[in-house]
Amino acid sequence: MIDRATIHRGLEEFGAQGDWSSHMGGHMVRLFEEVMASEPTLIVELGIGWGSSSHALGTSAGLCGAEMIGVDLNPCPRLHNRVRFVQSDDLEYAKAWTRGPIIDVLMIDTNHTYDQTENEVRAWLPHLRPRCKIMFHDTNAQPHFEAVARYLRDWLAIPFPEGEAFEV
Repeated sequence: MIDRATIHRGLEEFGAQGDWSSHMGGHMVRLFEEVMASEPTLIVELGIGWGSSSHALGTSAGLCGAEMIGVDLNPCPRLHNRVRFVQSDDLEYAKAWTRGPIIDVLMIDTNHTYDQTENEVRAWLPHLRPRCKIMFHDTNAQPHFEAVARYLRDWLAIPFPEGEAFEV
């Protein structure tokens, strides 16, 4: 079990990398803490963009001794040193996955459409450990990203509290 001192040390390291807490609507610390609580051995991030969440995930991976894979269609030059980058369509990469159900944390932050989110969930579910945490970015942040929230509401068949923090 990861102790509080390790989490505190990780938050200090994380903060020293820059003001990442201001990115992604200020959710970086929460992302970091959730990953640390999972004590993962493998983290996969789909969609890297500027690399903001990769810093939180990469810092967590370093402290947990976990492997981290980041998948994006585009080159991503600003990655945490713990991230093994794969330039690929994440759905194609899921089809080619041969390592079995070993993913402990899956972060989905790709194009924020309903169909893409549904396809990613279907493609990656077979590769997840039973207690895997799946995290989605932009679930209720902006109106043009509402498709992620709509998919989650349909998939989970539960009310989705728009505009509020949400966990299942």
